[in-house]
Amino acid sequence: MQKASEMKVENLDHLGLIAGLIDEIGIVPKINELVGEQPGEIVSPGLVVKAMIINGLGMVSAPLYLFSKFFEGKAIEHLLGSGIQASHLNDDRLGRVLDKLYLSGITNIFTTIALEAAQKFEINTDTSHLDSSSFHLHGKYEQELTSVCFSSRETDSNQLDNSSINHQTSPIPIQITYGYSRDHRPDLKQFILDLICTGDGDVPLFLRAASGNESDNSIFASICQDFKKQLNLDTLMVADSALYTAPNLEMLTNLKWLTRVPLSLKQAQQLVSQLNESELREQFTEEVVKLEEEERLELENGSPDFMVYNVTNTTFIIMDFYLDYILDLPGVKVESCTQIDGKILLGLRIVGEGMVCHHCQNYTEQLHQNRPILVKDLPVFGRPVYLKVPRRQFYCPNCQRYPTEKLDFLDIKRRHTQRYEQNIYERVKQSSMEQIGREEGLSYDEIKGIFDRVNKTQKKPNWEQVKRICLDEISMRKGQGNFVTVVADISEGNLIEMIDSHRSEEIIEVLMKQAIEVREQVEEVSIDMWGGFPKVIKKVFPNAEIIIDRFHVMKVVNKDLNKLRRAAGITDRQSKYLLLSNRVNLKPEQIDKLEVVLGKSECLKIAYDMWGGFPKVIKKVFPNAEIIIDRFHVMKVVNKDLNKLRRAAGITDRQSKYLLLSNRVNLKPEQIDKLEVVLGKSECLKIAYEMKEKFREIYETNLTVKKGQKKIQEWLNHAQVFFGSSLVGMLN
Repeated sequence: MQKASEMKVENLDHLGLIAGLIDEIGIVPKINELVGEQPGEIVSPGLVVKAMIINGLGMVSAPLYLFSKFFEGKAIEHLLGSGIQASHLNDDRLGRVLDKLYLSGITNIFTTIALEAAQKFEINTDTSHLDSSSFHLHGKYEQELTSVCFSSRETDSNQLDNSSINHQTSPIPIQITYGYSRDHRPDLKQFILDLICTGDGDVPLFLRAASGNESDNSIFASICQDFKKQLNLDTLMVADSALYTAPNLEMLTNLKWLTRVPLSLKQAQQLVSQLNESELREQFTEEVVKLEEEERLELENGSPDFMVYNVTNTTFIIMDFYLDYILDLPGVKVESCTQIDGKILLGLRIVGEGMVCHHCQNYTEQLHQNRPILVKDLPVFGRPVYLKVPRRQFYCPNCQRYPTEKLDFLDIKRRHTQRYEQNIYERVKQSSMEQIGREEGLSYDEIKGIFDRVNKTQKKPNWEQVKRICLDEISMRKGQGNFVTVVADISEGNLIEMIDSHRSEEIIEVLMKQAIEVREQVEEVSIDMWGGFPKVIKKVFPNAEIIIDRFHVMKVVNKDLNKLRRAAGITDRQSKYLLLSNRVNLKPEQIDKLEVVLGKSECLKIAYDMWGGFPKVIKKVFPNAEIIIDRFHVMKVVNKDLNKLRRAAGITDRQSKYLLLSNRVNLKPEQIDKLEVVLGKSECLKIAYEMKEKFREIYETNLTVKKGQKKIQEWLNHAQVFFGSSLVGMLN
């Protein structure tokens, strides 16, 4: 058995699955066969490619110069083979292998391996789909590249001379340059990637890198021919309307292909305009009746098979009429409707034939490119809806530019319709960004971006009509700060301003932009207990009354009450709930339990009845305010201590309690006689009762402030013997 000191732990993570799949496809031996191996190589070209794939599919990949560090701490011998170390995968080794791959032809290598994988996993190749995409790059990428010679075969370095280099077989490098940008970055240079995938599972079979200014119209047919020669597959090639040009059709005579005729052609427009809607409706009705009859007969025969009906394409024109009505988007019509994994995909067609160039205001119908994009729209019947929207680019002969068509329902470079983003904005105002993100399957940053964009376009309410407002701060992301200040109209419930700051100086700077007449008419400002808001209000709204909303006051009250609960050793959750809940919402049995909890701590009970934290809040928020404690709560505390003396004297009947705690002036003569009998049972109780009535007399007598304070102080000097220190501390 191995000792613990001899054991070594290395990470494998999910990379073992990737390595196993690479081995099952046979990528390593095929790469070695295509590019060749050299004697003495520790890591073959195939293993280097395998390492590159593992690095690319790792959770965090590494660039070439840090490639070896990626494998440090990983089970590299298990992934790549015995004896291989991370240091063997240095940038020099990777660079030499990349040169070999380039000389051998990336397209040829990719296609060979992809075809073997498709055959091994029995991928259906009856149909293939051709398309291209652009990838933008940052940097100058000068066109004048340094001349580099590549050898078309391996030679001994001692025998290498100019005669041993076959320049004709060296690949021609692509150009990183400007062109039509599919990823909406026309300001950056780019390159093009042509890809052919199987209709079964979208497995890529053909890959080709091209210069950034290459046109699909001029290259698609030759790509199909090259694909046919290399793979020799009897496949139906499906492509977009870029394939439909006269030169391409001449080259595709020996191939099976399927494409869409662009509506920019006049013949296509004429054919569509000649369609008779009434005839199509009749044909559609007849076909539906026929299908319903077939379904009825199938059900009568008891066949368990699920029937799928293939309706002719002409019937979809009638269906699209109703889909157009439901979709209700300007300038477009529905061409197709499919459902994929519970999602509805609507293919759209733009009604107009051309556009007005936004550079020179000239009208043009010369279509240059048409690249559909996938856009998310509002759901229908609880199902997500995606729109395949044509993104058309025209050529303007007047200014010789290539303007992109603008759509009324979709902003440039956006992947959501305007009404979808407006819906997100309204929902965020009623919920949170995290919640809406979870519901829509969008990240926090995406939701925030939508909210910020829509908020900038919203028409702000008229400040001239606002008289009552509220100020509050909200965190744009829970638990991570990022506070903003919200200004709302209380009367109308409208959002007025959203200030991207929580500093009083910056809030004042934004609000001071309103005219002084507008600010002076604000009568009331509701705020929480943040100390910076009063400063803002006094500066910006000189005539406004400051209102602290009940929610924030009760929040502070409950916080201090909870501290007293913990200090009293009451730690169970039920007690916390009973103490912090509104008493009127508690059930009778819960109120009984609350009384038991309050009986455990006299201090907690007093705090529950009359919270002692108010003075602290008032002094902090309103430093110049005078604190007045109402008579009701003072008399409540006095009667409580008086009741203790009653019990201590052994007087337990309820009638005596009622007589002692009632206001003497409200008692009847016979009740006063009974009260005198009760007081005669205890001299101490009699003195305390008389002091209680004297205290009531002070409150009810019309005295000046100074005389009232003097009377209370005299009363306190005698009351300390009978009444608790809580009352004395409160009044002092």
